Amino acid sequence: MLTNPELIRKFGVLNSALANESDFLSTRISYKLNLRGPSINVYSACSTGLVTVAEACEAIEEGQCEQAIAGGVSICVPVKSGYLYQEGGMLSKDGHCRPFDASATGTTFNDGAGVVVIKRRDLAERDGDRIYAIIKGFAVNNDGEEKASFTAQVSEVKLRSMKPLFNGPGSIRRPWALLRRTVQQRRWVTR
Repeated sequence: MLTNPELIRKFGVLNSALANESDFLSTRISYKLNLRGPSINVYSACSTGLVTVAEACEAIEEGQCEQAIAGGVSICVPVKSGYLYQEGGMLSKDGHCRPFDASATGTTFNDGAGVVVIKRRDLAERDGDRIYAIIKGFAVNNDGEEKASFTAQVSEVKLRSMKPLFNGPGSIRRPWALLRRTVQQRRWVTR
């Protein structure tokens, strides 16, 4: 926006800069949609979307709000980068990401956005909301140095932190309902 003189003249330097600042995304959305309750930006690399869902469920559970919007966005503009494949690295050999697939060779960088609306299940059913999925529990943890490397997958520490959520009576405090979902993704790779 700052390279567009017409926008600068129309809105001013400060307003143009504020509109382009990622740190204000959640509070700007809350302002524009007149939303109440916590409005928090989260960035935890690959886990950002799931951490926002956990934070939303926690806010609902604590009575800070009755429903919440959670999601993630990653957009690089302009797209002028790619990656060099290295054998044994985390990046995909063929430019495709195939999670949980035997033919997976790694991950890729992508642009995209995904948003869900979360509400307590009992309230969603009472209000006649269309429910797409049920969240039975959540946990947020860090593996520390128990992983093989900084970018390695889940370690035993993370699995141990999640086990109480899904085992035995009383392990799930209350189920939450996913009411609406919006996902858009653009895959790119430079060869």
